[in-house]
Amino acid sequence: MYKLKKTVLLFFLLIIYGCTYYADGIRKEVIYQREFKKEIEQLDEIIRDHPESAKKAKAHLQLAIIYSYYKNPYLDYQKALSEIKKYISYYPESILEDDVKNLYAMLHEIDKLLNENLQISDKVKQLNDEINSLLAATEKLNDENKKLKFKLEQLNKENKEIKEKLEQLKNLDLWIEEMRKQIKQ
Repeated sequence: MYKLKKTVLLFFLLIIYGCTYYADGIRKEVIYQREFKKEIEQLDEIIRDHPESAKKAKAHLQLAIIYSYYKNPYLDYQKALSEIKKYISYYPESILEDDVKNLYAMLHEIDKLLNENLQISDKVKQLNDEINSLLAATEKLNDENKKLKFKLEQLNKENKEIKEKLEQLKNLDLWIEEMRKQIKQ
């Protein structure tokens, strides 16, 4: 009976211990309690304090997983890629493992896309700056156009007045000529 109790207890302990980690290497407590920052600090401490490569390498892999975990509020794909590269540097043959290969490929692609996105963002910023510059130039030209339209209206008005005066002078000249003819006769 004692042996059976011991076996059942051992079985439950194994189940509980086995359930404390997800398959992807992140402890359930970290996920449930949202203690990502604390876990990151602990893993960084392991990396600093344990020069032996096994613990250090495992910490790099766990950091890569945590930094790329979608529920992590400190999500950082570039750090995750850096950490997986460090892990691979300790275990170059690990790149042949499907999980590591998949994580590395995914993070590498995300990094590539982030860089492309950054380049596109820079281009968009340049184009927005150019648009703003063109809008300012357009506004300036519109103001100049308004001034020129006003000046044109003034000149047209003056031109009309000059034509009217010319017509009056012409009529006056005709009248004077007519008067001259009458006086000569």
